[in-house]
Amino acid sequence: MRIAIIDRGGADRFARANGDAWLHRSGTDAVLLTDLDKVSKCRLSDWSAVLGFPINSEPTLIGVLTALHAGLGLDAVVVFPENLQLPVAQFRTEHGLPGPHTSWVAPFRDKDLMKQVARAGGLRCAPHAPVDAPADVAPFLARYGKVVVKPRDGAGSVGVHVLTSPADLDLLPPQLRYHQVEQFVEGEMLHVDCLVRDGSVLHRTVFRYVNSQLEHTTGQPTATATIDDLALQRAADALTSQVLEAFSVRDSVLHLEAFISPDGLVFNEVACRVGGGTINEMVYRLSGYNLMGSMIDMAVGEPSKPDPDWQPGPPAIGDVMFYARPGVFEGMDDAMVPPEWVLSRQVFADVGDSVQPLGRVGGSIAQYVVAGSDEEEVRARIDWIREKVTVRVEQPCR
Repeated sequence: MRIAIIDRGGADRFARANGDAWLHRSGTDAVLLTDLDKVSKCRLSDWSAVLGFPINSEPTLIGVLTALHAGLGLDAVVVFPENLQLPVAQFRTEHGLPGPHTSWVAPFRDKDLMKQVARAGGLRCAPHAPVDAPADVAPFLARYGKVVVKPRDGAGSVGVHVLTSPADLDLLPPQLRYHQVEQFVEGEMLHVDCLVRDGSVLHRTVFRYVNSQLEHTTGQPTATATIDDLALQRAADALTSQVLEAFSVRDSVLHLEAFISPDGLVFNEVACRVGGGTINEMVYRLSGYNLMGSMIDMAVGEPSKPDPDWQPGPPAIGDVMFYARPGVFEGMDDAMVPPEWVLSRQVFADVGDSVQPLGRVGGSIAQYVVAGSDEEEVRARIDWIREKVTVRVEQPCR
């Protein structure tokens, strides 16, 4: 079997606990397509080939896939970045390859179509509408007082605007091609990260965002933590079942978000991919399932199983993600963090590197996975880390 895997986050995320690549199978040739700066960080012996190029360029990516398919005869293509899922689905459809095809992926990548499918399936959603200009937003703002405007094909909280007054309309781009407006829903938000095989949930973890994911736009740390509340977990399970039915989910990884309102959960969004940041690691530590590895299992027709070398982790878990201002990275001031709190610490820049914000939730410069005995302890540790730890960046000269 010949398989192409498209990834920009680092192949170590879908390695096994013993360090082996996920695709150590007899007769499987795997080609990794990744950004050029990730090539040197790959263990080349794990792959038949590693190709580095700007994978966010859809024409370039499809051109490479087309050449690979013509030369090798690909049997499957796995894609992890959300923004590339639809073009890869179109490639599969055009070439008759297995895996998610265009018609199934489309509602996950068009937020207006997504909400239509969700409403048809009986899920509660905020009022919404497609918009193309600020003038289209004005009636919604007048009616609801507070609205959200975002790209219909967006991801990672990129390009999201929260409007509370008519003056805010001037902050919007004059052309809102392919955008959506919806009523702002007050309250906290949870997310469900789950693995679905043959229409059944093999594993799910329910998290609560500690703060708004939009705070990354102001450089503030973002965080999430597992939920202890059993009633809220049951509500999340019921919502997940509705999503599986509405979106005809048989074999997929899902990242599902919902607002926690006094009268129940309100559907926000769902993506057919692994959640960003540390979610893959946190789910693995709690369950032994590597969600990215499971996406590879689906592509090659293998069952998804917990890693046999997995060791049970803490009962509760969370993460903190830090963001950098533009400048020269001088390091993290985090020596005061008790080591027993932290399961993993990753810093994505070396001292002396020039850094520039990536503009998305997953574009952190450092991230910490935090352990605790319950949700309360994890959140207390997260709050302490968010308050005490700082990112040192020397500002560029003006």
